[in-house]
Amino acid sequence: MTIYTYTETTEIDSTKPVPIVCDGQNVLTVSRVYSNRLKKFFDAMLDFHYFVEYHVHDMNGELLFQIKKYARRRRIWYKASDAAHDFMITYDGQFVMIPELHIHRDDGLKMELHKNIDDWSIFKEGDTEYARWNAEFDEESKLFHMTLDIVKEHPMMTHAHYIGIAQTTLFIGG
Repeated sequence: MTIYTYTETTEIDSTKPVPIVCDGQNVLTVSRVYSNRLKKFFDAMLDFHYFVEYHVHDMNGELLFQIKKYARRRRIWYKASDAAHDFMITYDGQFVMIPELHIHRDDGLKMELHKNIDDWSIFKEGDTEYARWNAEFDEESKLFHMTLDIVKEHPMMTHAHYIGIAQTTLFIGG
């Protein structure tokens, strides 16, 4: 079991890289990205929930994973990519209170993300749990404390994938 932790402020408009820590070492960064100032301006008008794009980098600055939110005709989905594959993340039961998410990779890999706002959100493939993610808000410090717990190594998904997907779909949300 490998545990990754990071802390976010309540300022979801920040574009500063957030360090991801594992065993006391910074191993990744995740940051909100805008392709231009106009998108950042419109995103501010829409509560920073619509022009969402996150990049996950290693400590050498190499882009490992990127994910972007799309909203059209009351439907929300996410497109993501790493160096080798493209991903599509879609909602099942989008109009229910807490929908499930489906992660589809271009080579046929399918994984589910069981969203839970009060406890751990679970990344599963079939009946096998691979990772879980949780965010807890500290009232005193006004900070979110995030934890990614990789329960079982997946042959295709890495910590960068889980962090990017969780940060965009769970922390920012749909």
